[in-house]
Amino acid sequence: MPQLRTITTAAAAALALLLAIPGSASADISGTFTYSYTDANGTQETVTLDDLTTTKCTDITEVANKTAEFAFAPNNRTDRVVQLFTKRGCGGSKFILGDGTSKPDEPHFASFYFNG
Repeated sequence: MPQLRTITTAAAAALALLLAIPGSASADISGTFTYSYTDANGTQETVTLDDLTTTKCTDITEVANKTAEFAFAPNNRTDRVVQLFTKRGCGGSKFILGDGTSKPDEPHFASFYFNG
């Protein structure tokens, strides 16, 4: 039984250590991320996101609620690299947009993910 107690104690200590280490999933991202979309009436709109505090996959709201087919003209004025995806849920083809860069004409995208 002493060996089982040692294994259990070691496992509990390892779990406590993992829970104590802060993860990058909630890391603050400095700067802004801007994109455009065309609504159902043909009007081009621009969205600026400046409260970026997550590094999880994010669907473009206007694509998710079917206001637009896709977003375009990404402008990444953050301190992180952003991955742009052609489908919701970070699926489909992926494009990389470096920190501080923009692509005024392309790509068309439906979701994005900031590297941690």
